[in-house]
Amino acid sequence: RKEIAEVMPQVDIIIEMLDARIPFSSENPLVPQLRKDTPCIKVLNKADLADPALTARWVDYFAKQKNVRAIPISQQQPEQIKALLELCNSMLPERNLEVRAARAMIMGIPNVGKSTLINTLAGRIIAKTGNEAGVTKAQQRIKLENNVILTDTPGFLWPKLSPTTCGYRLAVTGAIKDTVFDYADIALFAAEYLLQTYPAAVMARFGLTEQPENDLALLDAIGMRRGAMRKGGVVDLEKAGAILITELRAGNLGPITLETPEMVSQELIDAKIENREPLGIMRARFFLYPAQATMSVQTFDPSQTTTLDTPAKTLAEQASNGTGSKIGFVSLGCPKNLVDSERILTQLKAEGYNIVPSYDDAELVIVNTCGFIDSAVQESLDTIGEALAENGKVIVTGCLGAREDEIREVHPNVLGITGPHSYENVLKQVHEFVPKPKYDPFTMLVPDHGVKLTPKHYAYLKISEGCNHRCTFCIIPSMRGDLVSRPIGEVLDEAQRLKNAGVKELLIISQDTSAYGVDVKHRTGFWNGQPVKTSMQSLCEALGEMGIWVRLHYVYPYPHVDDIIPLMAQGKILPYLDIPFQHASPRILKLMKRPGQAEKVLERIKKWRQICPDLTIRSTFIVGFPGETEEDFQLLLDWLQEAQLDRVGCFKYSPVDGAKANELPDPVPEDVKEERYHRFMQLQQAISAERLQAKVGRTISVLIDEVDDEGAIGRSFADAPEIDGAVYLNGETSLKPGQLVQAVVEHADEYDLWATLVE
Repeated sequence: RKEIAEVMPQVDIIIEMLDARIPFSSENPLVPQLRKDTPCIKVLNKADLADPALTARWVDYFAKQKNVRAIPISQQQPEQIKALLELCNSMLPERNLEVRAARAMIMGIPNVGKSTLINTLAGRIIAKTGNEAGVTKAQQRIKLENNVILTDTPGFLWPKLSPTTCGYRLAVTGAIKDTVFDYADIALFAAEYLLQTYPAAVMARFGLTEQPENDLALLDAIGMRRGAMRKGGVVDLEKAGAILITELRAGNLGPITLETPEMVSQELIDAKIENREPLGIMRARFFLYPAQATMSVQTFDPSQTTTLDTPAKTLAEQASNGTGSKIGFVSLGCPKNLVDSERILTQLKAEGYNIVPSYDDAELVIVNTCGFIDSAVQESLDTIGEALAENGKVIVTGCLGAREDEIREVHPNVLGITGPHSYENVLKQVHEFVPKPKYDPFTMLVPDHGVKLTPKHYAYLKISEGCNHRCTFCIIPSMRGDLVSRPIGEVLDEAQRLKNAGVKELLIISQDTSAYGVDVKHRTGFWNGQPVKTSMQSLCEALGEMGIWVRLHYVYPYPHVDDIIPLMAQGKILPYLDIPFQHASPRILKLMKRPGQAEKVLERIKKWRQICPDLTIRSTFIVGFPGETEEDFQLLLDWLQEAQLDRVGCFKYSPVDGAKANELPDPVPEDVKEERYHRFMQLQQAISAERLQAKVGRTISVLIDEVDDEGAIGRSFADAPEIDGAVYLNGETSLKPGQLVQAVVEHADEYDLWATLVE
């Protein structure tokens, strides 16, 4: 990125190489950031492999963008490639090319034919070409005819592979290595799309007389037709998938395009907006396995559907050295559930049990379930069924465990069921079916901070359990009970242990963080020999002295939240508030049994920002609640425009079994919910983009989360892990996760920032 940025001021026109089969997925978002208003030609390469009708639609799509033209080409037709030079000249009408040659830069992700194009334009072999993704290694300048100087750049990948479908399309066409995704997933993705869009072409190529019902059936048919069989006459699906992908890449299925402008526009809305779910709803899926005395975790992308993938792959270097009885563990649901999983695993490790990474190796599997919304219930039931099918011995715990009859109706053979935060009962059931192992406590050590399932540099700190509110759309109190606050000394002790273990950020969670201590009448506890009141204010004051990031989640908008804002302004805790407002119409809030003073909330937000100008506010809302009229919804939009919240999640209301809202009259039709959802998110997307754009040029602190060959990805104080945006530091490969750095913001989109390190 630095090399490109240095050359960019000298460039008259940009040539961006795209794969005509995936014009959107093969774009790189760095191009518009770097080019700004510089004219750009989108070269739709491999047009001979793409559907010509859809290629024409993509040309029209790009033509609507400022200073952009698109041209389809095929490497087999050099005259099309030569036409590029004429197009370059036509897009620079004011440039006198006799005085100075036009300077063009060619850019593109790996393996889209950039090097082959350069060689064709130059009339000789200049750039290395091949099928390996990313073979161009260095920047070079080439003098072409028509008085054009071409600057080549190293190939660089889409930095986020987001939406996820973009990554799959890149893998299907071979633009990224097959190892980035599970190969079977790539083949299934391609099979499903081809059946929906080009069924006749697939059937003709493989000689099928009947259209397969689904993706698996297609691979099965291909395997039988092409002899991709295992012993016993069973189709080898991996080989069948390889046959399909090979045929597709070679163009043997005929001209195929894997995306349309309308399709990707919808995917951006669905994946980039809708799936940034609030922290309390996000359903990350974990299959856990050990790494010496601590735990590692393989996560499944929560932005994808709830359809379950196979268990996490075993990493050889993380094989456990323990000799105790072997337990498998799957954790579903929100961070509060994750903390429950951590506590169960800590106790299991302390008793000498060995946590293993696969169903096959386990003597018993524990599934910690989520049951908050219907899709989470279904995912939990599916996961229990998967564990039963793969292992046979399953214990169920978590929120759905509070509805034992519902689980038994679907899965009568589970060994035991317990509700949420029922650690002792889970251990008792484990003891019943897998007796305590003999172990040496001096060699099988458990860290002082217990088993953690998050990266080393951040951790969730749960301060209470349950909730005293009775919101009509929510069933959490029926699963987790009324508010029960943890002793403040115990909470602060855990926080100190986490800090000592290297944690740089604590995320404070509960069902109702601002109610902390209400159930014990804010009694005085003790920590480090000093009295401390059991309240959110005192907790924040004590945590603020630890010198690490402290982030508040699930803050109900009580009046005493005002007292926390000065601590944020002083830098004691992060200026970040996660407050689920849910709606703005007084009538709907009343039906929800939520606070109904929207105007006063706006006044408080203004006051908070006066005290702490850098305050970031995250919230969640529900549209399509029973009885919501267009007037109610417009009140919500007006309020949202006035509030100018930084981070927002939105849900279309759906009935939850056991919720009081199910009894309300006047349900909103599904198509109306959908339309309101998109209007809401379009407005918030614009607000978010404007607020992030205001950060361009500012120096911010960035906590690094991950580093790969492309650079580092981190978060600012305004970004909670998993649910908010990210800060991309492209090219900074020497940084380490957990490192806190200073960076200057160079670019922003609707959710994320791109920045460069302060030297």
